[in-house]
Parts: sequence; structure tokens; C-alpha cells
Amino acid sequence: MSDLRLQLAAAKAQVTAIEREIAAEERRKLEAEHQALRMECRAAQAEVDRLREEANQRRDAFIRLRGEADNISRHVADWRISKPAPSSYPTEQELLAWRTELQARQAAAAEAERACAEACKAYQMARTEWMRAREALEKLAERESLLRGQLEPQRSPIEITVHDGAAEGVRLIRV
Repeated sequence: MSDLRLQLAAAKAQVTAIEREIAAEERRKLEAEHQALRMECRAAQAEVDRLREEANQRRDAFIRLRGEADNISRHVADWRISKPAPSSYPTEQELLAWRTELQARQAAAAEAERACAEACKAYQMARTEWMRAREALEKLAERESLLRGQLEPQRSPIEITVHDGAAEGVRLIRV
């Protein structure tokens, strides 16, 4: 009987040793996965930062072009107001010069509006790309946090029994 107990104890020790080896190997795999995920998070963070900077630059360009387009549009409006009055009896040449200048200013305004629209589109695309990168980073960060939680030592809950004197006043609190 004693031999059986010794054999059982030896078998239990072997099982425990194998379980420890398996746990150690699983931990090494988790640590390697965590390290790779951390590096992926760092790269994703750098990409988010780069895309945010790019979106900010495109926003600034759009704002600048919007201001320029507004100024050119004001110049067109001002030029329209400056049309020679019929009471001043303008010559055909004066009216032609005024119309030619108006058309040039209108063409410049149209070009400025086109450039502004392109800058707006570029800004919106850059902003969308930045937001997508942020969402991807948030998902990676969540995975990293879960994996980190698996690697941190688990605390066993502490149980405290509180009795306030009444028969039904016993509560169990887990901390």
C-alpha cells in the first residue's frame, strides 16, 4: 500500500512539473505576443500622430485658400460695382475693358473656389484616414490591455464578513 502511495505521490509530482512547464511555455508565448502587440501599438500611435499632423496641415491649407477665395470674390463684387455708369457715357472701349477685367476676375474667383474645394476634399480625406487610424489604435490598445491583464499576477479575492447585530445583517464583501 505504501508503494502505491509513493507511486501516486511521484505521479502527482510529475503531473505538477508538467503543468508548470506548460504554464511557463504558455506564459512565454503570451509575453512574446504581448511584446509584438506593444510594438504594433507603438507603430500605430506613430501613424496616428503622423496622420493628425497631415490633417492639421491640410486644414490650415484649406483655411488659407478659403480666405484667398473670399478675398477674390470680394474683388469681383467690388469690380461689378465699379461698372461705368451710363450717365458717364462710357465708350465701347471702356466697357470692353471693364468686361474683360470682370471676366478675368471671375475666372480667378472660379479657380480659387476650385482650389479651395480640392483643399477641403483633401482635408476631409486626411481627417477620415486619421480617424480610422485612431479607431485601429484603440482596438490594438484594448487587445494589449487584455493581454497585459493576463500576464499580471492575479490577486485572490479577500472576503470580509460583516455582521451588524441583526440576524439578516451578515454580508459578504469581496475586495
